[in-house]
Amino acid sequence: MIREAKKEDLEALLELYLYLHEDSIPKHDEHLEKIWNQIIEDSNHHLIVNEIDGQIISSCVCVIIPNLTRNIRPYAFDEMTRGYGNDANRDKNAGKYLRKVFEIAKNL
Repeated sequence: MIREAKKEDLEALLELYLYLHEDSIPKHDEHLEKIWNQIIEDSNHHLIVNEIDGQIISSCVCVIIPNLTRNIRPYAFDEMTRGYGNDANRDKNAGKYLRKVFEIAKNL
């Protein structure tokens, strides 16, 4: 299921990022909590996850950027991370993420 991350997803996301490219999980301190809250509460920052059987298996970051051009329409930056398991479904999941990004953009 493709959905936006919730506050309680922090641990699962840190585990995913550890699997993908980190050497360790950040220390749980005020700084981590502050950054996580900032991400979750920012209406222009969307962390989209793919959850299967209760496990977050990949994620996508979509940031909406206010803009003065193109009739003052914002634009978006998105970055998809590869996740656990076989990459065979990567293209299919990329399409699902993009549909979610378009859904977010239409609701601006």
